[in-house]
Amino acid sequence: KQVMVAITKNTLTTSGNVTLAVGDIVKQDTSGAYGVVETAVNAGNSVPLVGVEGTFNTTNNLRKEGSNGAIANLSVNPSAVSVNYTNKPSWTSTLDGGTF
Repeated sequence: KQVMVAITKNTLTTSGNVTLAVGDIVKQDTSGAYGVVETAVNAGNSVPLVGVEGTFNTTNNLRKEGSNGAIANLSVNPSAVSVNYTNKPSWTSTLDGGTF
């Protein structure tokens, strides 16, 4: 069985280099926008996020929540925000980490 979901993807260009793992959650102060890291970033400034909720801006700081639940201040803000796609339909056999 599969279900159709809608996925939004953004790519953030950050004001400095960051290191992020696949699955880390990146959240922006004040705007409350967040997304999940799609591919790992190793001391880079291009951050691909999927499952984006809200609107990232180029003003506010970013933080990450790792797989262990720890929250870390990235001490960078986006210098550019690219919306790759919004609400793109996608089929999946998992939802919220579980199969059905």
